[in-house]
Amino acid sequence: MKRGHWQVACLVGFLTVVAAGPSMTAFADDAATDTSAFRQAVDAVQKVAHNHPERSSEYYEALERGFRELQSRFAGEGEVYAELLYVADHMEGPRAIALLNEILAWPAPTAVKEKARGVISKKRGVGQPFDRTVTTVDGVHLRLGDLKGKVVLIDFWASWCPPCREKLPELKALYTSSRARGLEIVGISFDDDLATLRRFVANEGITWSQVADGKGWSGPRAAEYGITSLPTLWLIDRQGRLRNVDARETLESSVRRLLEEPGL
Repeated sequence: MKRGHWQVACLVGFLTVVAAGPSMTAFADDAATDTSAFRQAVDAVQKVAHNHPERSSEYYEALERGFRELQSRFAGEGEVYAELLYVADHMEGPRAIALLNEILAWPAPTAVKEKARGVISKKRGVGQPFDRTVTTVDGVHLRLGDLKGKVVLIDFWASWCPPCREKLPELKALYTSSRARGLEIVGISFDDDLATLRRFVANEGITWSQVADGKGWSGPRAAEYGITSLPTLWLIDRQGRLRNVDARETLESSVRRLLEEPGL
């Protein structure tokens, strides 16, 4: 794997769970047992993709072409489906839903299919009211619908994730400059050790609410929300509608635009 951002580690952790599942052996074939050939094939796909700027449409198209070809050769390898799931998550419109439905029809591992359903739900939810009741690490029940009138940034992250930590100064600066204008942040952490999370939050001076179930990346929350990489940043507008499920690269400008929209 050659990607420079942290979805690689998330994917590896996710595939550890996938590999332990029964669907891996149920659909294994002779080609899937040749791990050396498979790894070489994956590296070749990644190399071709990296001829294009990362996170560009050409990058994702190259990944899709390559891993579709690998799906026909290594149908028992869960990583193929997890990679295609990652691609679908970063595609827009009907093409994304079509690929996600293909993943559901293929012999993908159960964990991949569960997350694919979460990604479909997430994509179809853009523009729709978004209201969940979550519990913070301090035991406070927080209903997102009660934050109507504010712009809500949901930060899916983990203290063990280097790019998440690198994003923190930007989040802190944005919170300081925009909280009075109506910005609220809610962190949803994939830490599996809540004591470690609490220490990190205290040491870093993070003042917004943190939600965590202590089950980490392999717990049900990643599938529930359709999260395929960290950090992932969502934005909810003042009307309580989910407006953006991939605000990582355009965070400041996206927040600014939503803050300028009329309130309730």
